[in-house]
Amino acid sequence: CKVGALMLKRQTLPSLPGRSRKRERELRDEELARTEALNAEDAEGTRNRHRFYNKPARLLTWAAKQDRRHAQPHDLFVDLIQVAAVFQTGHFVSANLTTPLGALGLCALGVTTLTLWMDLLEYRTRFDSESMYHSVLDFLHALCFAAAAHNIMPERDLFERRHMQAFVVFVLTARAVAIARALEMALVGEADEKGNARASGRDITARLLAECAIISMALFSDTVEGTCYTLLAAALLHVLWGIVIRVPESRRVPVHVEFTLHRLGELIMLTLGESVLSLVLAISRPDAVMLHPTEATRLAEEGLDLAHEGHGTMTVGVPAQCGECLLLDHVRSFARGDYLSATVPPADEGACDECDLAPRRDLAFVGAFLLISNVVFLYHHANPQHRYKHAV
Repeated sequence: CKVGALMLKRQTLPSLPGRSRKRERELRDEELARTEALNAEDAEGTRNRHRFYNKPARLLTWAAKQDRRHAQPHDLFVDLIQVAAVFQTGHFVSANLTTPLGALGLCALGVTTLTLWMDLLEYRTRFDSESMYHSVLDFLHALCFAAAAHNIMPERDLFERRHMQAFVVFVLTARAVAIARALEMALVGEADEKGNARASGRDITARLLAECAIISMALFSDTVEGTCYTLLAAALLHVLWGIVIRVPESRRVPVHVEFTLHRLGELIMLTLGESVLSLVLAISRPDAVMLHPTEATRLAEEGLDLAHEGHGTMTVGVPAQCGECLLLDHVRSFARGDYLSATVPPADEGACDECDLAPRRDLAFVGAFLLISNVVFLYHHANPQHRYKHAV
């Protein structure tokens, strides 16, 4: 920036017809003043980021001009975690597509992970903070968000036995970080007619505490359905809070509308990109996402050990193949604790029902790909300047 400022001092604007040299000097001085202001702002931001703690401030005041605001590196990192959460939720839906649990999990897990992403957006569009303390909060939020997405397992028994409680714990921890941010603004934020940051922080803190109280009930649930219903209840409270409780303008801070629409537009494009990725990685057999190969091997070893301990006799080997279909029924029987499952049919018994459905899956793949392509085309057709005005 300093080199650019020096070069700007030395350069001369080309003389244009009708423009005096005085006007040229004024334009050059204005450009130099803007450059120096940007350099000073960057230097101040660097000093603030290296301090342990700086008092956060409201981003805007009422009737103030909304300057262009860009996403921070942490925001982009959380976007990638949200994509991973969508990918894991898609695996869960694919594994439970023929049962009501698939649609229930899509709503509950999808809304919960989206709420974790929205917590950061809610803070970024209202407040501004730069210090090592706030960087630590951002790191904890990203870590808990990623851990929650990691614990979304497609197989129901495995999710209930090992990962369901961990998912709830990490969701609560991520919401606790959001509470820490809002509580900080409620204690040290500005409180005047230009935008009451303290009142806005208190309102956000109260809502987050009520949602966490509901989510914590999922820790006492033993089934996926009970956990999903609890998560949906917390999401419903989030919606009703904004409808029932009307906060007057004097008790809240303005939202950066341009930045909000920009971030929502990026979320839509990332989600569409993840959908295309899921289609590219799609496998024609539905059992492919039921169990990871490592998990299948572990379950097979556990079943063999229990058979040696006197729970029954069984034969462990490579599942028989039926055309393009790989039967994993005996592996799922280990997960259910059924160690006396029926023998795997031999490979020469003819095609099974799953192989007969392969052409239908190919058509479904092509249809889904065309559908997403049309959505992307219509999105850009309605938004030719790529300003994300139609994100909502």
